[in-house]
Amino acid sequence: MFNVYLPCQESTIQYESEISNYVGFIESVLNSYYYTDVVIMGDTNFQCVHDNIGFRRFLPFLNDCNLICCDSLTGGANTYINSALGRATCIDHFFVSANLYNNIVTATVEDWGHNASDHRPLSIVLRLSGVNPAGVCSHIAREMLKFTAIAGTRLIYRITMLPLMNVYPIFRYLIN
Repeated sequence: MFNVYLPCQESTIQYESEISNYVGFIESVLNSYYYTDVVIMGDTNFQCVHDNIGFRRFLPFLNDCNLICCDSLTGGANTYINSALGRATCIDHFFVSANLYNNIVTATVEDWGHNASDHRPLSIVLRLSGVNPAGVCSHIAREMLKFTAIAGTRLIYRITMLPLMNVYPIFRYLIN
């Protein structure tokens, strides 16, 4: 599981290089560990549309890892809202392994009303098996992976992306 905060979009070679560096970092972490599924969430600072250079740089990685963008599950709701600038767009996303996609119970863009950020938190509820919440030893991991309920033999987890967090691999704490 990764929470990302990617640079703001620019039409420069430097921006493309930065996105490639983040993708390379995530790939190197994934290549260093055994994993079955991946969740990438956070502020990508790009819309998931083909005419966006950030998304075009990220897309081959998503395809190689068989990751699916979950925007359709939230109705493509705006995640960034800046009233002062009159801007609203969807630049925060969840990407999940194709195996996990069918285990998503709900996906929402939260509107807490008291959020101090101009980004609205994203939340997905996943039905997972074999994940022990007591084994999640990172403070960041515990904050991101909230145990919700037990349904039969499958655990249900709520993952909420909070604003202003950086790339951090926590999936290693979720390995059986």
